[in-house]
Amino acid sequence: MQAENRLHPSDEQIAGFQEGDTETPINMLNLLKFKEKAEYADGCETTMTGTEAYGM
Repeated sequence: MQAENRLHPSDEQIAGFQEGDTETPINMLNLLKFKEKAEYADGCETTMTGTEAYGM
């Protein structure tokens, strides 16, 4: 298996995805980091943790 670390896929990769390539597996890993207390851009106060706010 060949693994590629790409945030932005190449045109060839996008074309393969759009053509419905069922032979090549797609793997995705989401690495999430949360703040101890949720913060909102509008300054809204909350008692939720970042993890709880993400799950809303």
